[in-house]
Amino acid sequence: MKSKISFVHNFQAQDRLQWNDGLAAAMRILEQDYEVTYDTTETFENADIILAWGGSYSTEAEWLRNLAHGRKVLLYAGGPLDTGYFDNIHHVVLETPTDTIQGVSTSYAFGTNTKLFKPQKAPKLFDGILPAGYASWKRQSLFADALGSGGLLCGPKQEVETECFEYPEEKGVLTLPELPPGALPYLYSASHALVNTASYWGGCQRTILEAMACGIPAIVMADSSRNRWYVEDSGNGFVVEPHPDAIKDAINKIKETTWDTRRYIMERWSEQKYARDLESAFSQ
Repeated sequence: MKSKISFVHNFQAQDRLQWNDGLAAAMRILEQDYEVTYDTTETFENADIILAWGGSYSTEAEWLRNLAHGRKVLLYAGGPLDTGYFDNIHHVVLETPTDTIQGVSTSYAFGTNTKLFKPQKAPKLFDGILPAGYASWKRQSLFADALGSGGLLCGPKQEVETECFEYPEEKGVLTLPELPPGALPYLYSASHALVNTASYWGGCQRTILEAMACGIPAIVMADSSRNRWYVEDSGNGFVVEPHPDAIKDAINKIKETTWDTRRYIMERWSEQKYARDLESAFSQ
């Protein structure tokens, strides 16, 4: 008999899984060996494992505190760490090895869908791309100042902070709405680099793995410890100060170099590795 996993999130789990395709691919692998139900609190009492995907916002913290009784494993989706969020959580799975939580059992699991995110035959149309929600902590204004008409942004456009896409448009950046995952490999491949201008609060580690899986390096900001970890660990790109000139210099260096970024992803951050690392957390 297969062990039962109840997967729950404070957003709609299936929609969120589609957005974060690496997690979706890992869960599909786990479905081969486990009986998995999504976003139904009625399954809590009968579940052997509760896999809760949450972050650091107050509503999520309250949601986490209200989890039903049973074995709880939290897949922590980034944001500032506050140990108060982890009361009554049995084990926490973190994305990035830079993160630690005192007094809580932790492990690490993260990855991308390497079957979807892979190099495509495409001309290099853009100096840099950043798929991310338009928000101040993603610093699309910095992206625009550095890349101008050589940049491509795509992601959910919020009714608040409209300046996050209006200013880049004024600078000549192509700004697109949120796109389905299947469109992104072509746009990554048509770009020289992922230019992740997110600050410490901004995250976007997922895009680094997607970009490298598609064969392009990443430029990340020095004040984003999570993002810079993947670049420093792999050597696939540059860590720069959050200044337009520093980003421009890094783009020029990237254009002068041949990159083999996919090997790192296949060895360390594939969906198979993601699934096995999650499974390992279940036994903690």
